[in-house]
Amino acid sequence: MIVVAPSHRTSSICCEGHLSPREGNDACCRTQPYSQNVSICCHGDGRLSPKGGEYDGCCDTQLYSETDSICCAGLLSPRRGDDACCGPEAYSQTDSICCDHRFVNPRAGNDACCGRRAFNTTSQICCHHRSGLVVNMGHLCPKYLQGENCFSLIFRFL
Repeated sequence: MIVVAPSHRTSSICCEGHLSPREGNDACCRTQPYSQNVSICCHGDGRLSPKGGEYDGCCDTQLYSETDSICCAGLLSPRRGDDACCGPEAYSQTDSICCDHRFVNPRAGNDACCGRRAFNTTSQICCHHRSGLVVNMGHLCPKYLQGENCFSLIFRFL
């Protein structure tokens, strides 16, 4: 075990038991000190990549380009337009909606999620988000849903 004296904490950095001069470094990439303002490190392989270079993100332990790929739950997929993550899978936000980590196809213009289902915010109200209970506008939510107000829930999606 290496013990660093208080006077050396500002001038040195200890990376996995290796003491090195700090010299502007504020993090460790395995045993190698580096500056997070200048480089990026994915701890799986311990490789450093310059920030703003070919790689600008980490997907789990792998360096990748955020322009070319999307990382969903540690899995890389090619990026296409307006992709987002729905659990571990990439999906198009134009074509689909993701409710509670599940795809709902196809997407309509005014969709929002109510639990695991999508509903149309112009003609329906989400009465109970956890159960996914939806009613048409003009109808009342069932009284057994005490504490859940239809009107307060609809504003969560606007």
